[in-house]
Amino acid sequence: MNLFEKAKANATTGSKKKTEKVIVKVEDTQFDRDLKRYAELKAELDAIQAKLDMVEADFKPACIGVFNEQYKKNGAYPESFIATSVSGHQVMVVPTDRYIKPTDETFAELNEKYNGEITETVDEYTLDKDLVNEYGNKIAAAIEKAKDIPQEVKDNLIKVKSTITVKKGSITKAFTVGKGNIAEYIADIRPVFQLKNPKVSE
Repeated sequence: MNLFEKAKANATTGSKKKTEKVIVKVEDTQFDRDLKRYAELKAELDAIQAKLDMVEADFKPACIGVFNEQYKKNGAYPESFIATSVSGHQVMVVPTDRYIKPTDETFAELNEKYNGEITETVDEYTLDKDLVNEYGNKIAAAIEKAKDIPQEVKDNLIKVKSTITVKKGSITKAFTVGKGNIAEYIADIRPVFQLKNPKVSE
């Protein structure tokens, strides 16, 4: 087992514990007024954003449905387009080649359903900076051959982060990998859709 394989075998996930922030009291009346106004506007913005998120969550599936229809009608990946309503309101629907990260379970299902054609595991290897700083010159000479670097240091030198994901370009393969079952295929791979430049007709 080489250093990269050992690093992958020992890969762990976790988050660092947050430290409490220092509280600094500012004795300034203008600062007090500005902070109050800022907090009020931010609260209003957050409330509006929450409403917008709810409306978008209800509305976006309809936009994805239009995307699926265009995909089928064109016989090819339609890219972005402007959807208009009967009253002339409009919004740009932007499909992206980015995907909502699958769970281990859904990843396995996608892997089996599409024969591994749209799934992959991406391994990102990094060097432990503290160990490189301490043993940098010796590492440059030859990691495996350096007899004066402890084996424990060699084994922990390389860190790996493994990410399961849908492959880039998968959104364009609804007619090949997805066999023309566009709505089902798009629902399976879960590409990220953006809605831009909404306009109300005058």
